Amino acid sequence: MDLSEINELRIAATASYNNAPRYLQNRAWDFFKQMDMNGDDRVSLDEYFTFFRACGYTWIDCNLFWALDLDRDGRLDFYDVLALYYFMKTRVRCRCCWDWPRRMYFTCLECFDSGGNTYDLCPNCYAREELTRFQHGRNVHGIDRNIFLDSYVLLRARRGWIPAAAPSNMSLALVPQPPPQHQPARPDWWNVLHLLDVAINGAISGAIGGVISGLCSIM
Repeated sequence: MDLSEINELRIAATASYNNAPRYLQNRAWDFFKQMDMNGDDRVSLDEYFTFFRACGYTWIDCNLFWALDLDRDGRLDFYDVLALYYFMKTRVRCRCCWDWPRRMYFTCLECFDSGGNTYDLCPNCYAREELTRFQHGRNVHGIDRNIFLDSYVLLRARRGWIPAAAPSNMSLALVPQPPPQHQPARPDWWNVLHLLDVAINGAISGAIGGVISGLCSIM
């Protein structure tokens, strides 16, 4: 990621944090404190690797660590880690090249609507790997046509659309959630990450419930 992308990410993450209720802000601090194992208010590269390995994440991108470390001191502060968490929850990986699409990407509409793991392609792979996207539709969904939309078109297409039965974990519709591959060395790490996810998902579900209630009252 270039500097403009990092700054955009940090602004979005900080704005989301500042506008979140206090209990969500506390969860974010708990997440940071568990990653900061020696309590020096900074997260080193070793702490970064140790934390995500203990949480069972199969991907650990050291390039992302260095991209977020804007002052180049080899450590991340709270707002760096906040941007890292925001990146994890709002970005996807291409299923072909496993790169992180910078902005726009293409997603399988059937997978997206299922509420489970999404199947996403970066623009380059979508344009190049025609066989991949059609094979995915045939082999996974039994559909012999292109069922991918880019992220901007998907957002516009879903304007005003509310699913009949919204999944309890709405973040699953945004990014794949890697399950823990083994028991964490320190269960508190995974618990803090899980509690932060649950709190955010509860806030999202509450917002959706408010929209539904508003629509029902109008009707």
